Amino acid sequence: MHENTVCYKIVEKFPEFNRIIEKYKTFNPSDGIILKCMGNVLEEFPEDFAQQNILTCFKAISFLNDIRTRQGTLFEETYCKYLYYWIYHEHKKNGNDAYTQDFYDNIIKEADSTIYTICNNYSIEAKDEMGKLKDAYDMHTILKDIEFHVPHCNNKRCECTTKCSNIYMKYLDECVRNNDSDFCNFLKIIRNKFYSLELPYYCETDIPDILLYSEIKKRLLRHPQTHNHKKYIIITILFSEYSPILSRLVKGKRNMLNYMDEEWNKLQEPEYFNTMSRNRRHNILYH
Repeated sequence: MHENTVCYKIVEKFPEFNRIIEKYKTFNPSDGIILKCMGNVLEEFPEDFAQQNILTCFKAISFLNDIRTRQGTLFEETYCKYLYYWIYHEHKKNGNDAYTQDFYDNIIKEADSTIYTICNNYSIEAKDEMGKLKDAYDMHTILKDIEFHVPHCNNKRCECTTKCSNIYMKYLDECVRNNDSDFCNFLKIIRNKFYSLELPYYCETDIPDILLYSEIKKRLLRHPQTHNHKKYIIITILFSEYSPILSRLVKGKRNMLNYMDEEWNKLQEPEYFNTMSRNRRHNILYH
């Protein structure tokens, strides 16, 4: 039995795997792979499902054969995980994701013994893992599209940036509680890429630093001054949202926590608070 954990960095290989599997868009009805699909793979499923998934079966088996026959390519479990992910989302399009495991198992049975040994018994039973894997892939793809000026995102740079930010923010609370999980570590990679492309400065869109978020919270709880619970939360959120700006302001010998206390005192002044509310993040970024 293979360990069913997900390493989210595998999404970096997904574009290459997609190019391979999408080569197989047409088939000859008399092809040996189709005969396998119509027989051993699909015969146990409902007729309408079987008819809908002949091409899916053909592409899946062709993908495994393609990888296996590539010179110098060592077949590894990464391919199994990609294939399971791909099958799941192909079935989900038609509301058939409940068949994913059985379909995948039948595909693997039609592969050679090496592939079967590596991929047998692989599954991701929790649907939220499939969702996270897709979100990881989407964020990775968006940032790659922006980096390499792919027209889809190059013409809508900030729209793509916002989409990436929104996906990231879905998991912020979860990662604050457990920022050492594999998925949260992947989000840290995404954030580093987000900033290396200088997207917050082009698009006025920020994503909090997960590690900094949790560390600042711990430091605030150890801070000698007495503050109410609401203050802890607000300061933590402010620092997370504006960490790039605050980090520049507190360079050198200035103590970070003292600076945050000063900013909190300013927020207590009605005039400053109203001004900040009107100008919002735009003025914080540019003034």
